[in-house]
Amino acid sequence: MNLMERYLAAVGRDLPEAQRADIVAELRDELLSKVEEREAELRRPLERRELEALLIDYGHPLVVAGRYRKIQHLVGPEVFPFWWAGLRAALVIGAGVYFVLALIRFLVRDDLSGLIAGAIPDLWEGFLIIFAIATLIAVAVEHSGGMGRFARWRPSELPPVKARPRSRFDTVVEVGLGVVFILWWVGAIRFRDFAPGELQMTLGMAATWDAWRMPVLAYLLFELGANLLALLRPAWVRANAALRLVRNAAGAGLLYGIAQTGPWIVFSDPTQHSVTEATLNRGFGIGLAAASVVMALMAAHSAWRLVRALSRPDGAGTPAAA
Repeated sequence: MNLMERYLAAVGRDLPEAQRADIVAELRDELLSKVEEREAELRRPLERRELEALLIDYGHPLVVAGRYRKIQHLVGPEVFPFWWAGLRAALVIGAGVYFVLALIRFLVRDDLSGLIAGAIPDLWEGFLIIFAIATLIAVAVEHSGGMGRFARWRPSELPPVKARPRSRFDTVVEVGLGVVFILWWVGAIRFRDFAPGELQMTLGMAATWDAWRMPVLAYLLFELGANLLALLRPAWVRANAALRLVRNAAGAGLLYGIAQTGPWIVFSDPTQHSVTEATLNRGFGIGLAAASVVMALMAAHSAWRLVRALSRPDGAGTPAAA
């Protein structure tokens, strides 16, 4: 029985110390019963190789000891779906953030070759960090008792059957670009100057924008908050649709108001290029007016979809992307 004692000792090394003696005694009784049954079938004592085969069939010492632990896996079947969904969302968010940061780097440094050369290592390193953080969180949840205390939900909070939520990636990119625009608008970052064609002149914002600085900032912050809510609470379909309606309507009004003023663009030396400056401002004004019309149409479409959804008790057909 030396093989059995070695086997039990190996199992015992991986058992909780407080229960080790009791569990080893229980395993010894169970194994001895199996040996007696086998010997009764053969009508002779087991040979060494037969006892070894019996212990192999019973299981590896680590596996047997694992049956007596509360946690036998890093991420169990209850937590795994949440880990997988969270990991996918985190990777999408990471990709969106990386895209925005890459865009900032290109616009500020004007260094596309350097961006391409350094993109893959930084990107993969970021993805590995995201994977590690998501897995560590899942392990912590698993060891703290599972998803019972974290995943509190109600069927009434789920999206309607026919809802078509916006892509997470699209929302993340929009959030990132919104943050970049806000930072530029308040002067925290500055992009390279732009000179069209062969002109040796740089463009700047006209004094007209001074009166619109705070209204535009307020709109950008509202848009950022609406996008974050859509990203964090996609099941709030009606609320997200209502906020999108307000965004589109407010954006249409803001663009219309800005289009009524002008000029919006000035050259560093406008006396030498007055015709070009006037042409650019005329085109810019047309663009503002066109954008205002587009956003007004989007607001009307959002209103129609929202009214249609509110007329249904379950909110079916409410598109978060309306």
